[in-house]
Amino acid sequence: MRDETLVRSRDFELRAPRGAAEQARWRTIRRSGLVGMHGAADPRRPGGAGSFPLALFHAGELVATVRVDLLDGEAAALRLVAVAPERRGLGFGRALLALAEDFVRARGCSRVRLHAARDALPFYRRSEYAPMAWDEPPARADSVSLGKVL
Repeated sequence: MRDETLVRSRDFELRAPRGAAEQARWRTIRRSGLVGMHGAADPRRPGGAGSFPLALFHAGELVATVRVDLLDGEAAALRLVAVAPERRGLGFGRALLALAEDFVRARGCSRVRLHAARDALPFYRRSEYAPMAWDEPPARADSVSLGKVL
């Protein structure tokens, strides 16, 4: 992937982390969100072609993470969604989802899917995600498959 901004709004930038420091921060945020709120990443789903590890920046600071996996030309999966602990509850998660959805649309996809921990359902419902059948089982038994038509 080219090292450039992928999506930009007035206050936020969504792009791949650049350099060792940003990559380390990306991993730290991802781990804090996954272990603290959403369980461990599923090792059965490694990244690869069509997989985009992205970071949300606000005022130049990396504040949230997501990995977008293009699935089939029509749908994409959002994985490794996490907001830095000190930034939770301040709207950064909503901004991350909105820009990730723009990223998915720009690649020709019309649906997005994800697996969410039950305690995160209110957050995703506020962003118009709903239960959606998906042939990929969640990594954790207490996760729910959600989706959204873009």
